[in-house]
Amino acid sequence: MTGTSSSPNRVRRLSVAFAVASATAVVAVAAQADESKCPPGTWFCAETEITIGAPGTATPPAPPPATTAAPPPPPPVVIYTPAPPPPPVYTAPPPAYYPPPPPPPPARPKSEVGISFRLDAAAFGPNDSYKGGDTGGAGVGASLRFRPTPRFALDIGLDAISGRDANGYKRSEVPLSILGLLYLNPKSKAQVYLLGGFGFSSARVEVEESNAQMMASRHERYTYFGAMFGGGMEFRVARKVALNFDVRGFVRGRTDDQAASKPEFTAADGRTTNSSGGALFTGGITFYF
Repeated sequence: MTGTSSSPNRVRRLSVAFAVASATAVVAVAAQADESKCPPGTWFCAETEITIGAPGTATPPAPPPATTAAPPPPPPVVIYTPAPPPPPVYTAPPPAYYPPPPPPPPARPKSEVGISFRLDAAAFGPNDSYKGGDTGGAGVGASLRFRPTPRFALDIGLDAISGRDANGYKRSEVPLSILGLLYLNPKSKAQVYLLGGFGFSSARVEVEESNAQMMASRHERYTYFGAMFGGGMEFRVARKVALNFDVRGFVRGRTDDQAASKPEFTAADGRTTNSSGGALFTGGITFYF
């Protein structure tokens, strides 16, 4: 029992001795670390104090000085410059709607050839010695019309006319005409033209002679050459078909062998002449190809 109770006391004493030795060593090390600040001959510096309080209590170390954190820098100021607005874009308004123009008429060829057929009416000025008032004639005719350009045409025609001449004699006549036609408005449907040219004619005339005893008649043949002039209108009813109306005045003289010995007209005062004139009215149709 005695041996057993002395062992714990021995352990306790060893523990206390070890604790005191450890504290002494710590103090010595601290004194040597700060020896330059302590006066000579001192073991503990004045600033170094170790307070040994009651067992189980310890003096807390002084708190570190409070540090004030610097405020964060303000965010950078960013100035936004707005971009200039884009230039205005102007758009043209949609064009007003107009109905499309009608298609142009088909262009005629530059040159055309046509054949004309017509009816004729002739007017003669009566001789002052004839008082019947029924002078004139009627007939038919045809011509070949060559139109090299829209503005000009050459017409070569042949007609057959019968009636009474200025003396009142029965007459049948076949005139041949060569005319130039100048179109004033060749792009229109109704084209006005001027005409001019010359012509030849052959006539068979039944000359009536009377004496105190009997009435006799004889047939004479006259030939003429003269000039023609006038105007008319050509109306296109289709691209290749046209209606024609014109007036042709003429003056002419006899060219046959008997013109000098047997003049055609004798005035009341005895004057004679072989010159004559009149007008020819025509109306017909022309086919172009």
